[in-house]
Amino acid sequence: MQRASNKQQAPISATFADRALVMPYANGIQLSCSAQFSKKTGTPRRVKTSGRKKAEDAEVLEGGQYFEDDFSDDVYLDDLDSDEMFDSAAVIDTAKQEWAEAALKCAQAALLNEKLESEFQLYSFKVNVRTFQVYVRLDKLEDKYGSPTLEEIRIVSRDFNQRMEEEQIPHWEDIAVEVSTPGAERDVQVPDQLMRFKGLPMRVAYRPDPDDNDSEKASFLDLQSVEDDVSIWRLADVRANRPDGKGRKLSKKKLTTDIPIPVSNILKCNLHIDL
Repeated sequence: MQRASNKQQAPISATFADRALVMPYANGIQLSCSAQFSKKTGTPRRVKTSGRKKAEDAEVLEGGQYFEDDFSDDVYLDDLDSDEMFDSAAVIDTAKQEWAEAALKCAQAALLNEKLESEFQLYSFKVNVRTFQVYVRLDKLEDKYGSPTLEEIRIVSRDFNQRMEEEQIPHWEDIAVEVSTPGAERDVQVPDQLMRFKGLPMRVAYRPDPDDNDSEKASFLDLQSVEDDVSIWRLADVRANRPDGKGRKLSKKKLTTDIPIPVSNILKCNLHIDL
């Protein structure tokens, strides 16, 4: 784990607008990123990434300098920690807590902030009952991977905190909010989101034998089409499908052979990042 260093990169300033924050990329693919902001000022307290980013591919939100050094581990701006934020599961879970139920309503309302120019949904909402931590993941419906920018994360985070204060929900003063992207290898909901992510490689776990509930196979595939209850796939041209993971590409025959899988036989589906 690396910690932010004034020697390696410019320190975080007093206001968000004075700093440029970047979304992490790898091979042009946006990876997981989360951020925590001050409830009152919007100042970024922490930025956390699950992958390596390249400055030339980075997205600048507002003036200032880039984070100049690539990193593959977490970068902390304070001592807070929450590895469960990077669990890729799409789940809404309030742990049957009154304060969490109220916080969920505030989070949903924050997605309607007029400063947001795109449509958003909650990808996941989880809480830590012991520490009053709230972990929110945003799904940007217009983005290829569903990933919001850090500016959009900031807008939702600040609106969320303001709504909890205005509503005076239980324990609002103790609640710490962390908002993030869905994650590099996010869940793909079956069947609703299959066509949305058509064109991106996916890891598909399914039952090859519909008569054997104990059979399970996982393959890295590209979706071709979905008709009725049958999805048509082909092998994805990714390292995981290449012999010994080497750079040699798959044969044209393997890449063009259709693999029919009944939608009802798909057990789990995730985006796959070819790193």
